This record gives sequence, C-alpha cells and structure tokens, in this order.
Amino acid sequence: MSGRSASSQARAIGTSAGKARRTARYWNDKNGPAKEIQTRFSCIDIVGTCASVRLDADIWTGHRFTDFFNLVKFDGQSKIISKVF
Repeated sequence: MSGRSASSQARAIGTSAGKARRTARYWNDKNGPAKEIQTRFSCIDIVGTCASVRLDADIWTGHRFTDFFNLVKFDGQSKIISKVF
C-alpha cells in the first residue's frame, strides 16, 4: 500500500475486513454451524486469579485451528479478557 495516504490505506483495510465479515456471514447462513467439529483443551495454566488456555479444534475439512484465551477471575467468576487465533 505504499504511495497511498494513511486515510486511503485505512479505507482499504476497512473494506477488506468488511468483505471478510460479509463472506463469513454468507458461508454461515448457507452452511449452518459446524456439526463435525472436535475440540479439546490442550493446555490450561492457572496462576492465582489468571489463566491461559489453548483450545485446538479439528474440523470436517481436515484443518486444525488453535485459539489461545487469557482469563481473569472477577468476583468469583472467570472472564475471557483476550483471544488470539
């Protein structure tokens, strides 16, 4: 994106993200939720009121997805504060 203004680059990024969201919504509307997904917590690390969790998901297409979650316990209840995928 070199040679483009910052506002032009931001619009291009926003347009790409918007297109990705529309494509995902279309796919979900057409195909429904994933029914043959296998998930497992492959790592859970707890220190005090903080936890880090790794979730692996194998889907029907043979792909594996990994998500990382960070949680903090507030008022006796754990809340997800961040996710990396």
